[in-house]
Parts: sequence; C-alpha cells; structure tokens
Amino acid sequence: MLNLGLIGADQRYFSFFQEIQETDIFHISLIFSEKIDPQLKDFADKNGIYVTDRLEDIFLPAHKIKLLVDTTDGSSVVHYILDIKPKEISVIDVNTLKLLMESINQRLQLEKRLLLLQKYETIGTLVSGICHEINNILMIIMGYAQLARLKVSSSNISSYISGIIDSCRRASNLIQQLLSFKSDGKNIEKRKVNLIPLVKETIKFAKEALPENIRISLDNFSKDLYEVEADLVSLRHALLNVITNSQEAMPEGGEIHVNLYNVKLDEQFCKKYQFIKPGEYVCISVKDTGVGIPEEILNRIFEPFFTTKDLGRGLGLSYTYGIVKQHNGYILVESELNKGTEVKIYLPAIKRHIDSITEELEAKCYCNKTILIVEDEEELIQIVSEFLENMGYRVLKAYNAKDALKIIEKEGKSIDIIMTDLILPDSFGSQLVYLAKKKKDNIKSILITGYKQKDEMISNELFDMIIYKPVSINTLANKIYKLLNNNNNNNYETA
Repeated sequence: MLNLGLIGADQRYFSFFQEIQETDIFHISLIFSEKIDPQLKDFADKNGIYVTDRLEDIFLPAHKIKLLVDTTDGSSVVHYILDIKPKEISVIDVNTLKLLMESINQRLQLEKRLLLLQKYETIGTLVSGICHEINNILMIIMGYAQLARLKVSSSNISSYISGIIDSCRRASNLIQQLLSFKSDGKNIEKRKVNLIPLVKETIKFAKEALPENIRISLDNFSKDLYEVEADLVSLRHALLNVITNSQEAMPEGGEIHVNLYNVKLDEQFCKKYQFIKPGEYVCISVKDTGVGIPEEILNRIFEPFFTTKDLGRGLGLSYTYGIVKQHNGYILVESELNKGTEVKIYLPAIKRHIDSITEELEAKCYCNKTILIVEDEEELIQIVSEFLENMGYRVLKAYNAKDALKIIEKEGKSIDIIMTDLILPDSFGSQLVYLAKKKKDNIKSILITGYKQKDEMISNELFDMIIYKPVSINTLANKIYKLLNNNNNNNYETA
C-alpha cells in the first residue's frame, strides 16, 4: 500500500479522497493545509489521518509518505518542498492521481472479470464431470430396469419398470440444464431430437415459476412429430424467454397456450414471407391472452435492447431470434391489441425411418458378430454385455485401454465393432480406436459418452457413431444393428 500526503487539501476533491481511502492500493496518511474544511477534517479524524499546517511534519518518519499530491492551483508549494528534501518524496498533481486511479481501477475490474471467468470455467468443468458420472448411473439403472422387464410376465410390474425408465430419461433432460454452465453461449451442440420431452419439461418448469394468475398448458402435440437438429440447452432458454415475454404482457393474469406440430410451408406461404424456404418444419407455437403489441412497433421487437416496458430486460426477443437462426429456423410474431400475441418458431424437420423411432422398438441383431466393449464402469459393462449376449452377439470386455489392446492383438481380425468411452483410466477412447484401426482398418467404432459438449478428443474421422449416455439398451442394440448394416466405413452419425 502506498502512503499519500495531500498538500492544500480541497473540499472539491472530498469524494475522490474517500475513493482513494477505500482502495487497497493507496492510503492517505497526512493532510497539510493551513485552512481545512470542517467536513474534510471530520473525514480525516474518522480515518485516523493526521492533519497539520507545519510543512516539516510531512517528512516525519511516522507518516512514511511515498507520494505527495498537490491539490493547489499554483506550484510554489511544490517547488518549496522539492527544495527541502527532493530525494524523500515524489510530488504529483491531483489530476495525474485521478488518471492513475482510473487506470488501476480498470485493471482491477479486468482482474475481477478474469477471476469470475475462471470461476465459471471451474464450475463448468466440475458440472460436466459430475453429469458424466450421473449419466453412467442413469444408464445402469435403465439397463437393470430393461433387463428386468424382459424377465417379468406381470403387466403391472412391467408398467412400474417403464416408470423407472421414463424417470431416468427425465433426469437426463434435467442434466442438460446443468450443462448450460459449461456452454459459452456461442457454440451450440446440435443433435437429432424429438421436441416433445423438451417442451413438456419446459412447461412444467414454467408452471412453477409463473404467478398463480397465469395458466400455461400444452394444448396439442403431434404424436408422429418429426425430429429436428437442435441444441436442447439453448432452445430451452429461447422458449423460456418467449414464455417470459408472454407473462409480462399479462400483468392482470391470463393464459399461455403452447402447441407443437408438423407443418409444411408451401410456395404460397413463402410468397408472403419471402425469407422462408418452402419445406417440412416442426412448429412451436406460444400464444398468450395479453395486451398485444402495437402494429407500429411490431417490426422492432427483435431489435437488441428494444422494449416498451419501464424496466427492460436487455436483449429480449433478439436472443430468441438469434437461437432460432442458429438452428436454421424462422420466427414469426402475430399480435392484436387487447387480444394477445402468438409466437411461432419453425425448425427444419427431419423425417424419421420407422425403425429409428426409438427405445421401445424390438431390438434387432446381427448374430455371431463380435463387439469389444471398453468401459471402466463395471456394472455398466456387465449390463450391456448381458443384453447383447442374450441377443446373440459375442462380447469381449475390457476395463482399460491396456487390456483392450491385448484383446485387439489377439482377436483383432474377428472384432467387428469396438465400443469405447471417451475417457479411460489409462488413455482416451480416440487413441484406442486409432490403434485398433491400424490393426484392422475396416473395424467399426462407436463412442459412448456422458459428455454432451464437443471435445477436441472426439474425431469424426475415427468414430463411425457417437451415442450419448444414458441410452436405453434397446436403442443401443438398434444403433449397433444399423452400423453393421451400413457398408460405408466413413459413415458418421450422432445418436
């Protein structure tokens, strides 16, 4: 801490002196003034600052002054002091000190922001690791439940087990919310998804957050809803932002109706909205019974920081607009004063083949094929192995890369698929697959991981398929079947 002495302390700089005193960089230890303002004298007394009109007191060892600040208009005092003892002290004017303070404060603010970013990065890494472990546990629970469902005959017990599996899927969706800590908001991770669980979970969350005088409901959704390529975290945030805007448009209460359906936008529709391309879309509609938006400002609602409220929320619908554009989609808003507003989000649809609709289909099998599973979670590898062996596969097991390489050395020519976790106790899954493909270049590879974000260790050239935990073992078996049925070695799919 640098001790300051003030020459000719002036009331004009009183607030600035208080700011100096509050920092950890500077400390006022002496004020030299023939006439001192009573308020400034009170400030000095409260902070233990010595006040004097004797010039020689400035050089007393007790004050340890390193920097003398001149607040006078002239320079005679400065010259006089420099003539007495120029080597003991540096003299600057108050304007220079202000510039120095501003520079130091800017640096401190940058350091605080850096520390905050480092803190968030640490939290994100921690959350990502925890979620990976939870995903492993969820997949084990789902695996046990599915194996049990295969062995029970009672329909009542089977329905209980289905409830366990559904709860695991819901927990997995909640994990995606946690993983938003890890996201930097710039790069989104899109994969093929059905939006029904996302919308249901978002509405359930919104019900708990909305005031009691506002009701929200999912009125309709297509059971044969097409899939879309979407980032669940950012899309959930965008949908919540639309719901929040609807809430703020209903200060006296009202209703929010959500609909989810397939729609084909034809040439005639796209003539009205020329920026939209014709095609198949999945539409998320959010309609409220609020005050509506005046026609003259309807075309401005997507502008950043534009708001008609006394207390705006900043980016408003521009955030939602940006997320929808990142998904190659479109957003339309229709509104009528005192009747309400409807926001429609259109996302490009992916039509599904009947055999990929998911988990509840009967698992298919390429019997007598050999699969090497590399996974350090013992219960998980046992469940998956038992299920695949019951289907007719030959399963080889390894708990680390070292053991896997020994199996590859011995059984390399007979192995059809190597399925590995991303991080192994002694290596990385990508490194293991690289070495395996050097032994047998036509071996298929599956990465099964609980990490949802892209990672530099994940190579599209090495892995033919990526599957995210938790996944039902029925779905896993069908993905294996699909991969074996595809003769294109460069096929890459995120499952």
